[in-house]
Amino acid sequence: MELKRFFELMSEKLKLDFVDLSKLINHNLTAGEAREEALRQFLIQNLPNRIGISSGFVIDTSGNTSKQIDVIIYDKNYGSFFTIGGANFFPCEIVIAVGEVKSDVASTDKLNDALEKIKSVKSLDRHRDGKTELITGPGLSIKGLKYDPLTCYRDQIFKAWRQKEEKRFWPNMACFYDDFLMSYEIDGALAADPNNAKFIYTTKPDDGSELLLFFLILNNFINIAHVARPSLLDYCGIDKSDVDYHEL
Repeated sequence: MELKRFFELMSEKLKLDFVDLSKLINHNLTAGEAREEALRQFLIQNLPNRIGISSGFVIDTSGNTSKQIDVIIYDKNYGSFFTIGGANFFPCEIVIAVGEVKSDVASTDKLNDALEKIKSVKSLDRHRDGKTELITGPGLSIKGLKYDPLTCYRDQIFKAWRQKEEKRFWPNMACFYDDFLMSYEIDGALAADPNNAKFIYTTKPDDGSELLLFFLILNNFINIAHVARPSLLDYCGIDKSDVDYHEL
C-alpha cells in the first residue's frame, strides 16, 4: 500500500467536502459550522483513538476562560471535560491543540479574530507556579522532569502575529486549504516551533500539498506533545478544608 497516496486522497476528500459545503449552503454561519464539523470528523477518523475532537472553551485553575474555539484536540486518557449549559469546557492541561476554521482570511479583521482566539488559549496558565507535572508514557506523572509551557513548544498548546507578540503566542501553523501552508524551520529541520524558529516557511501557491502537510505535522506533534494531570481540587478552589480529626 502506498501510504503517501492514501494521505493525499484523505486531504483531497476534505478539500472536496469544504468546496461542496460552500456550494450547498448559502447562509454564512451555517456553512461555517458545517466546515468546522467536516474538519472535526476528518480528524476523528484519522487521529489515534486516545485523541478527542470537539469545540468549546479552554479553562485554567486561575479562573480564566478562553474565547470560543472551533476545534479543540485533547487527550481523552488523562482528564475530563465538562458540559455546562450546552457548552464544553476543557481543562487546559489535557488540551493538545486548538484551531480556528475560516472560509477565508481576506480581511485583516478575520485574521486577527482567529489569532486572538488562539492567543486566548495560549495565554492560559498550564504551569500553576511549578506545581503541574507532565504526563509521559502510560499515564505516569514523573517528578523531576521539567515542564515549561513558557518556552518549550512540546509543553504548549499547539495552534493552527508576529512583531507585537511574544513568540509563544504565535500560531504554530496556518493552513489555507486551497492555497498554501505556513509553519517554521529550526536548525536543519521543519518544526512547528515558533520559539526556536530560524525561518518562517510556506509551501508554494497551488502546490497542492498544504492539507497533507497540515495533517502530517499535526499528527507528528500529537505523538510528541506533553499533557499534564489537571487538579480538579485547584479548579474548584479547594486547597484546604476545615476538618475534624478522630483517632483510630
